[in-house]
Amino acid sequence: MLRLFVVFLFGGLIGFVSPSVANPFEAAILFQFDKTRVPPATADRGQLAGKAKEVVLDGLVLWVAQPQKGKPSILFLHGSIGNLETRTWKYSWLVKQGYGLVALGYPGSSGSKGRSSSKSIMRATHKIYAALPKLIGAGPVVVMGESLGTGPAVRLVAELDRGAPQPIGLILQAPYASVYDLVRHQAGGLAQLFRGRNDPWPSVKLIRSVKLPLFVMHGGRDKYVPHAQGKAVFKGSPAKNKLFVFRKSASHGGIFAAKGVRPELVKWMQSLK
Repeated sequence: MLRLFVVFLFGGLIGFVSPSVANPFEAAILFQFDKTRVPPATADRGQLAGKAKEVVLDGLVLWVAQPQKGKPSILFLHGSIGNLETRTWKYSWLVKQGYGLVALGYPGSSGSKGRSSSKSIMRATHKIYAALPKLIGAGPVVVMGESLGTGPAVRLVAELDRGAPQPIGLILQAPYASVYDLVRHQAGGLAQLFRGRNDPWPSVKLIRSVKLPLFVMHGGRDKYVPHAQGKAVFKGSPAKNKLFVFRKSASHGGIFAAKGVRPELVKWMQSLK
């Protein structure tokens, strides 16, 4: 998930670098996006052909599918590796359930313009959330974050103005407690670059103000994000409707496809109002 070679490149510098200079290292440590632009109609043997279309909004590449009547739409924020095409199978499953979909290609990913940074990702996330009524109508929305995308997902819902339209739920796949905790687990001393205010996604703190229904899935064999971090985010949520789905044998990327997880997700989605 993280570029661990950075440990060898920058590791010796940590003792000489102030935490205030986290941004110059951020992209190298956190983002492994694929810039390749692939339309949904041709991605992964055309699984989404005729079901989703590409939309470009202010330079941001989106995959958009309309919801079936009575179904919510999902704003999907992807993880640190690959591009939109990498997740075609996942989007295809969501669309088959009747859910609408807006999958955001971050700046620097999937053909979207701009450079990848936590700031550019958050600007893009807020921009697309505000544009959802134009993209998929004014129906209910669930925000879903995958891996790295769980941080932007939690921060987005925590930062929404009270008067703004609110999502009806939040889905987190393999969430980390904070970028500091994520990097500390994978790259030791580099975590100092994300301490305190330099941490763009301190989810375990931000979740305390998020009362949305919450669904968290995490695997026991997740070597990138220990499931204890996901559990900490879950416990910090004040939501009355929340569910933690754990599969002991599931890996970081395998939890979504693990036995029984998606039926649990569908059941939880049906509970939302």
